[in-house]
Amino acid sequence: MRAQLSFLFKFSGVILVLILGLVAQANPELENQTRSALIAKLTQVQLTLSAQDKTKLPLTLRLADLHAERGRYLANHELESGCSPCTAGVQDRKKALSLYKEVLPQLSADQLGKVLPQMGHLYQMLGEEAQAIEAYRKVLGMTSAPEAQAEAQLSLAEVYFKKRDFSLAESYYDQVLKNPKSNSLGLAHYRKAWTQFHQGKVATAIELMVKQLKTPGLLTRGGSTVQDLQFTEEVSRDLVTFLAKTSVRSQDIQLVWDLSPASVQISNSVYLASELERLGQTQASVVAWEFVYERQTQPSDRLESMIHLSQLEQNLKNQSKAIEYFQKSLELWGLLKCEGPSCAELKARLKNFVIDWHSAEKKNPTAGLLQAYVSFLTVFPDDVQMRIWKAQVASELQDYKLAYAEFQQASQTMGPLREPALLGLLEVAEKSKDDYIKALNAASLKSQADVLTLAAK
Repeated sequence: MRAQLSFLFKFSGVILVLILGLVAQANPELENQTRSALIAKLTQVQLTLSAQDKTKLPLTLRLADLHAERGRYLANHELESGCSPCTAGVQDRKKALSLYKEVLPQLSADQLGKVLPQMGHLYQMLGEEAQAIEAYRKVLGMTSAPEAQAEAQLSLAEVYFKKRDFSLAESYYDQVLKNPKSNSLGLAHYRKAWTQFHQGKVATAIELMVKQLKTPGLLTRGGSTVQDLQFTEEVSRDLVTFLAKTSVRSQDIQLVWDLSPASVQISNSVYLASELERLGQTQASVVAWEFVYERQTQPSDRLESMIHLSQLEQNLKNQSKAIEYFQKSLELWGLLKCEGPSCAELKARLKNFVIDWHSAEKKNPTAGLLQAYVSFLTVFPDDVQMRIWKAQVASELQDYKLAYAEFQQASQTMGPLREPALLGLLEVAEKSKDDYIKALNAASLKSQADVLTLAAK
């Protein structure tokens, strides 16, 4: 009977494993169904085997592996569909742990080197952190399993990193980096840089990131010798995050460009310029945005850079530069022939540039502000509100003829802005003491009977 069961296990197991391999790439759901069928069959066989049966140990290990794989599949599937709380896969993980623990005393050193890290991962997934740490530390005492040690060292480092115990995490990442059998040098090096950053050692963190981006062997997460482009992009972006916390120089801006993959050179440079602007490094941000602008090819991107430069120069009180960049922005808008939501946002930012300037000079408007309104309305002549504000600035600067002309044009609208435009006409006529403007105003009032009501107020 025992021989028949052993044969049944081997025959059915081999067949189903082959089926699993064939369907794995084609249909994950079908793969899981096949896995479940294999679990059911092996469970029946396992329950009939005595403790002395030599086939029970490998069968139990295979059954535990299958439960762990199904638990991972179910958890990922539930996560993709959105879950709160997420509970799929818990029972399979608990079953896998119970099966591993059942055979743990019978395992060889090599088998323990594979099973203990797996148990540690399962404990972590179940939120049983103390047991996970215990499992990983048992592996560290197994000098005959350097590959397993490397995995345990990395796992312990990740545990402490998530606990924000960055000093202890760093010590384990160092062990991974010193382990000749480690296949996760890139990830360990990357995480070590982050431990330095979180401990306030920003300069060291930058050095580590630069070294990583200059060392092809450190630009892969796992054991592959092929550079991982996505990982390299991630490392280069994090270099920007680190650099932005320092006093950035022009050579740092160039360094980001040189060390970033071609696919993210522009986006990383934009990120650096934006971060410097956000963190108040205004002058460095100007240099960064100028660097970006010189390398951008899309008019919409160049327009956005110019808008940033206009605002930054305004913040630095460099009025002539601010106007220069603002006018370039408007020129780019003309080339762009922009339409759609993204263009509406860019237009709003151009408008806000002038409005913010006006707000800063509300009591003492300058000729530069008036020129900003002139430039804006040359491109967007239908903006009645901006025309009224332009007229008000012109009036403050005692350019009454321009103010009157702008109020008069704005008064042609039939919307809610008509009344303030008409009132502006009256005010300018009174302030100017100019006979020509008074005559124009009288003629205008005759053609607009409703203004008479306003004048009487």
